[in-house]
Amino acid sequence: MKIRMKKIIKRKSFSIITMFILFFVGILPHASAQSAPDLYNSDPINKELSGTVVNCIFLDSSGFLWFGTQIGLYQYNGYSLKPQSFNTNLSNRFMSNFITSLCEDKDKNIWIGTFGGGLIKFNPQTAEYTNFDSSSKKPNNLSDNFIRALYRDDDGNIWIGTQNKGLDCLDPVSGLFTHYENRTDSAESISSNTITSICKDKAGALWIGTTEGLNKFDSQLGKFLRFEKQTGVYSSRQDNNISKLYLDKTNVLWIITSDGRLNKFDTASGEFMNSGPQELEGIKVTTVGEDNLGTLWVGTYGKGVRMLNKDNGKFTTSGFDAPQNMFLGNYRVVSLQADHSGNLWIGTEGNGIDRINTNLNFISNNNNLNPDLSFSDDVILSIYKDHSGVIWLGTARGGINRFDTKNNRVSYFKNDPKNSGSISSNAVSSIYEDSQGVLWFGTIDGTLNRFEPVSGKFVRYKINNLENPNIMDNGIMRMQESKDGMLWACAANGGLVRLNRSTGQVTQFTSNPRDPYSISSNHVMSIAEDESGLLWIGTFGGGLNKLDSATNQFSHYGINEPGSLTQAFNYNVNAIVNDHDILWLATDRGLYKFDKNSGTSVFVADPQEAANTIIFGLLKDGKDNLWLSTAKGLIRYNIQADKFKKYDFNGGLQRNQYIPGAYYKSSDDEMFFGGNNGFLSFYADKIMDNNHKPPVVITDFKVFDKSIKLTDTGQVSLTYKDNYISFEFAALDYANPLKNQYAYKLEGFDTDWQYSGSRNYASYTNLNGGDYVLKIKASNNDGLWNEQGAQIKLSIAPPFWKTTWFSMMAFIFMTSSIIALIKIRTRSIKLKNVALESMVLERTKELDRANAQLRQADEMKSNFISMVSHEIRTPLGAILGFAELISDKIERIVLPNLDLNDKKVQKATERIGRNLNIILAEGDRLSALVDNLLNISKIESGKMDWRNELLDISELIEQILLITKPIVTKAGLTIQADVEADLPKVTGDKDMLTQVFVNLISNAVKFTKAGWIKICAKRSGHEILVSIEDTGAGIPEAHLPKVFDRFYKVEPSPAGNKGNTGIGLGLYICAQIIEKHKGKIWAESQVGKGSTFYFTYQIPMPLRDTTDE
Repeated sequence: MKIRMKKIIKRKSFSIITMFILFFVGILPHASAQSAPDLYNSDPINKELSGTVVNCIFLDSSGFLWFGTQIGLYQYNGYSLKPQSFNTNLSNRFMSNFITSLCEDKDKNIWIGTFGGGLIKFNPQTAEYTNFDSSSKKPNNLSDNFIRALYRDDDGNIWIGTQNKGLDCLDPVSGLFTHYENRTDSAESISSNTITSICKDKAGALWIGTTEGLNKFDSQLGKFLRFEKQTGVYSSRQDNNISKLYLDKTNVLWIITSDGRLNKFDTASGEFMNSGPQELEGIKVTTVGEDNLGTLWVGTYGKGVRMLNKDNGKFTTSGFDAPQNMFLGNYRVVSLQADHSGNLWIGTEGNGIDRINTNLNFISNNNNLNPDLSFSDDVILSIYKDHSGVIWLGTARGGINRFDTKNNRVSYFKNDPKNSGSISSNAVSSIYEDSQGVLWFGTIDGTLNRFEPVSGKFVRYKINNLENPNIMDNGIMRMQESKDGMLWACAANGGLVRLNRSTGQVTQFTSNPRDPYSISSNHVMSIAEDESGLLWIGTFGGGLNKLDSATNQFSHYGINEPGSLTQAFNYNVNAIVNDHDILWLATDRGLYKFDKNSGTSVFVADPQEAANTIIFGLLKDGKDNLWLSTAKGLIRYNIQADKFKKYDFNGGLQRNQYIPGAYYKSSDDEMFFGGNNGFLSFYADKIMDNNHKPPVVITDFKVFDKSIKLTDTGQVSLTYKDNYISFEFAALDYANPLKNQYAYKLEGFDTDWQYSGSRNYASYTNLNGGDYVLKIKASNNDGLWNEQGAQIKLSIAPPFWKTTWFSMMAFIFMTSSIIALIKIRTRSIKLKNVALESMVLERTKELDRANAQLRQADEMKSNFISMVSHEIRTPLGAILGFAELISDKIERIVLPNLDLNDKKVQKATERIGRNLNIILAEGDRLSALVDNLLNISKIESGKMDWRNELLDISELIEQILLITKPIVTKAGLTIQADVEADLPKVTGDKDMLTQVFVNLISNAVKFTKAGWIKICAKRSGHEILVSIEDTGAGIPEAHLPKVFDRFYKVEPSPAGNKGNTGIGLGLYICAQIIEKHKGKIWAESQVGKGSTFYFTYQIPMPLRDTTDE
């Protein structure tokens, strides 16, 4: 989204160029001449090996590097240098620490040739040594303890070249040596007893270098064919004293003589070939080797390492033409060895170990690395490579350096205060070649300098310093020619400058806080023109601007910072790369991708770096990669893969602090980045990734920080007391070991891989007994993983109480104990059971007797109740009959003949009437009580004669209403029924059910002083639910659970009707009748509001509707 700034905050005036000079020239120490450049952070290698001679370097089949020196043997894993020569076990000590040669057999034993200590067989896994020497004087022993060369052939034989006794061959199986010595009487013997080198060609022929020429061994005949110097044929080949042989990948044999001459030998024709004597003048060759790409490298004495063109025999001597780190100053090189990661390892005399990463063809150029050149200043502010291949360097203090790479010469253009035709300042901040081939140089004093190549003079165009006209620091940071032929310049304190080259007119576009269409800042850092001719300008503190050249108006664009919803405008744009619809912005806050169509930006995050990484320079190669120079090194960003890769000092670059503005890509795609220690140049397509899948090894295993040996079986046995284990591991890839990545997993404990980054150690504590597998996997510095990795098996013996045998014994013991206890307990129980059975039998007899007595008593009770009831019922019937007769006669005979007006008669009559009513009421109550007692007796004794007849509940309730209406009406109450229509019929005893209704209604009348009684009946599933509700006094909640108990009665409250209270049998009889009919009965009540009695009645199965739930 395009945003026009309404207001621009004026910042404090400062000078960017002054900041550059103070920081990169004054504050940072300037590189000074030194004897040997710091090419590689080789600690801990050089801490141990500095000052000694590294005679040989060997890469074994596992991936370890071995360094044989004059003070012993060392093993290197990328992290630590492990000495192997010093052992307190005297029986295993090296007889001599002067190591001359190394090789490896098929069992991964390292064979060590020493100068004075004989031959040693070393097992790296067990650290055990076997020494072969010549002291025993046996015929089949080693002939000489002074060994100069070793070689293992395809049959497993070890060939030993000795100093004094010729050539030996050891059969490792039998342990016997075969000797081949020079015999003066035989031309078919080896030409000398001093053997210096051994190798084998692709045809299987064994070649031996001696101090008396080259020999080829015929293994079938056991004879030697000599190739000696032919005087006068090759004047450069002074003698036959061979110091080293090397067979390259093309089967060419390279021969180095003791005087440092290098010769080629064709093994097929048996002829010597000159390597180019004009190139060898003054150079003493000491060793030869190849890298993984087949490039031949030559080690020299005092001239470092150089590449040799196999075709023309010419050395690469220019630091500019050779890969980074190629030239090792005055190093005296003794040995070379390539590894699988693209490194060439260099053993020196007195300078320890160094290396060259041949995958990284970066070229560092400064006075230290290339003393044949002499730059006027190593602080490079600007770079340009012209159409003729000449490199122009703008320095901080030394003016302009013209570097002719073809002739390897440097010329200078410096400021002369007395010469107005000289460059205006010795601090040259930008260089540009326009479409007419004219070179322009921008300087920190704010001057555009046009170079006249014929006269060597400069024409100056001065740019005003808007911040302070009296100060000269107004550096020209960048230049750009637009499609209309105008030259644009970015001024540090002068805004954007346009130069009309035809008229010489200079126009400055400056910031104006009152003009929203002016440039956002006067501190302009970068500029780029896109395909449509629009100019994009990067400022210091004012962000990105776009200039419409038709209107001379600027648009301003903010960036969306990570984690912020607002746009920032006060950022620095140090470089801009136009990429069709995209602009790539190098800012003080990282890399941004700007969409020109939408005007929006996206932060491109590097997960390995902080968001505020300052980017000084930005270039795009032809493979869709961006190259970023930062304070932490050089970074490559692959746009398609969205992946960053960092190149720094540990990754193969020179130490160099890059400088803003010092970046350039030439027309042939060569890239340049300048800094405070010269400049870096490279072709992006020659920077190769590391495709070596690293071997993974476990380098140490410790129990309580004490190392234990790992066996060939990969099995480690521990006890439960070994509850702290730790281990170290290494990916044997040496491109950049500090960036190798690791993951480990202890199967049996870990559920997933534990990723440890670059940390190559881990530990575990308090592991349970059992079997585990420790697995390690790793990647190289470019993230290529070896998923197979390495592993060892751990077997941890548990404590005895957790072992199987202990568990079995414990199980047997516990089982036996339990069985014994069970038997004892069973016997005890049996004895107790016998006693209990006897007691139970006796108690049972007693209970039977008691039950018989209870049954007899119950029967007597029932008989008594029945007899008493019958005995009471007979006179009671007579009493009630006579009372009714008397009452009837009084009403019919006596009353009509009495004078009822006589008060005495009237009183007597009323008293008699009341007494007769009392007699009748109490008689009825007593009759009902007798009936209840008889019913209870029958029910409890099981003598009740229950009838089972088909009943209609609706009709039954209608009859109940008629039966109970008199007592209800007499009590001043009303009774009503609410019966659901079409209720199914039920079966049961009609009289008994009638008694239930009557008892419940009578109970309601008893406790209801005023109001109503309501009978409801409805279907509920497979039952008929009947309720009898009243508005009486209610029953206290505490009484509800007991109201259906025998002889339990609730006294009527004052809100009920006065009368007889009964003896608590009515509800009990109701409950017995309902239970007999397989129903349920219960009551609900609220004191003062009334009670509701419920009972259910089962619907017979044949009468149920199948759809009912």
